[in-house]
This record gives sequence, C-alpha cells and structure tokens, in this order.
Amino acid sequence: MLQLAVRRGYFTIPREVTLSELAAELDLSSQAASERLRRGIRTLVQTVLDDQLLDDREFDSDSR
Repeated sequence: MLQLAVRRGYFTIPREVTLSELAAELDLSSQAASERLRRGIRTLVQTVLDDQLLDDREFDSDSR
C-alpha cells in the first residue's frame, strides 16, 4: 500500500491521486485503504525511530 501510494503521488503536494482512487485500485473501501495506509506509516516511523534510538545508544556506549 505504501509503495503504491508513493508511486502514484499520494504524498506529493498537491496530491496526484486521492485515497479513494488508491482504494479503488486495490479493490478496497476508502476506510480500509486509510487504515492500511496509517498502519503502514506507523510501522515505518516506528522502525526508523527504533533504529535511530539503537544507533544513538551504540554511539553513546562507544563514546564512553
């Protein structure tokens, strides 16, 4: 879902595709597409932040 949203321009300003259009491409309701998109974004952000936290901890322990 995230890859499709990026490829189709959902995150560009202005958007090149609507959530409804993405949903239709995936044969989903707009609500289901929204939930999947939000879950994907949450997972991506959590992963990036967890990796950054791990990197920060490793940097802190190396600098001691």
